[in-house]
Amino acid sequence: MPESKRTRSVESLCRELKLDPVEVELEKRDDGWYFSQEVFQRPEDAAFRYFQGQGYYGNACEGGAIQTVIKACCLDLLTAINTFRSEEDACNRYLEAQFTIHWDKGAEIVRTVVAANEATVVQNTAKIFSAGFVHGAFNSDVRQDACLGTWRALVATGVLEQITKKLMARPYDYRAGWPDLTLYRENELLLIEVKTPKDKFHESQLRIVENFITPLSIPFNVTKIVAI
Repeated sequence: MPESKRTRSVESLCRELKLDPVEVELEKRDDGWYFSQEVFQRPEDAAFRYFQGQGYYGNACEGGAIQTVIKACCLDLLTAINTFRSEEDACNRYLEAQFTIHWDKGAEIVRTVVAANEATVVQNTAKIFSAGFVHGAFNSDVRQDACLGTWRALVATGVLEQITKKLMARPYDYRAGWPDLTLYRENELLLIEVKTPKDKFHESQLRIVENFITPLSIPFNVTKIVAI
């Protein structure tokens, strides 16, 4: 079977990873998915609300939150080495494109990401949002107020450096397939893949599981939507 068509059932992958999926009951109507008397256009947003009730916060935007945080960590360097010496371009250009252009600066970029502090993350996140990139790239699903908490959780979990290194090595291979929800509770990181009935894991999602979640021991689970 060609790699591009590889799939796995939810049940098969959960057995392999020894996951105990969380089941969330949602009522499906013509105007959307209902959870706790709220209506959502996407099941991912309804699942996000469920986890908010468990004390989590974060983003329902696949890998957008992690990419935005990494960009914020190294924005000053990306601006300094930008072809046009443009902070606006560094804010608005996709991270995978910048990592490809500056592949020879990979070690320096990783060191810069690791060395970033809270003040840098807050300041540069604000610049990225002000430049308008996030709205166009992630349909406004990245919450600015959740970026600092995401960074703290990535640091506390000890995976920020390794994620950056892997993204730097193969930027376009890992642009898609990230779990739907990037959550944190205090400094606890949790990635959640939301699956409706008959959904499967596809190639890009399996690639993220195999190259990030499993080898880096990133906290991960599956939420199975039960339509009622």
